Amino acid sequence: MVVCTKCGNPKVVISRKQSGQFLCSDCFIESINKKVQQTIRRENLIQKGDKVMVALSGGKDSVVTLDILNSYYKRHVIDLCAVTIDEGIKGYRNEGVSIAKAHAKNLGIEHKVVKFKDCFSIDLDEIMEYENPILHACDILLGTEFISINGEMPEGFCASAWESVGPYAKRLANGEENFFDGWMKNKKSAMISCNDGFRPVSFYLEVIDDDRD
Repeated sequence: MVVCTKCGNPKVVISRKQSGQFLCSDCFIESINKKVQQTIRRENLIQKGDKVMVALSGGKDSVVTLDILNSYYKRHVIDLCAVTIDEGIKGYRNEGVSIAKAHAKNLGIEHKVVKFKDCFSIDLDEIMEYENPILHACDILLGTEFISINGEMPEGFCASAWESVGPYAKRLANGEENFFDGWMKNKKSAMISCNDGFRPVSFYLEVIDDDRD
């Protein structure tokens, strides 16, 4: 029968192939705590008197992080608080927020929930209703070339992107140059991103000489 390598408990929850250890729940938690605290000391991540804020999503990673840092808080090494962002995702986020609230309360840690909508006047569900960036990805592929004649929008070019790119194309067509005070090696060129807030595409513009072969 396999038992915990450290304490002999038959209720083994994990086996470590590299070390050959079998650990019960208590010994596994103890080993994780020890490793994290060793890393904190080695990398000098925490100083006495530090104020530490944990981004507490309610998932396992952030919950464990708060638990470990709470040991420093209880020893008056640090001041500790936690913040949870409620993005407003129905059917998904409520459970995580509830876990975060309960865990922080159980530890006696100051905790604040910040709603995405309170900061930006819109939540993620409403953003996804407006436009889904995954389902409506940009059709312009890397390396695609367009030719603008006299600063006019090329055939097949994105009309929304042209709102940003077009003015520079027209200025280049009219002979203007050096838009970025020497930043571009080619003075008759420009680097412009479209105005898509979800997945902006960058465009390199350059003047093509009429007499090229």
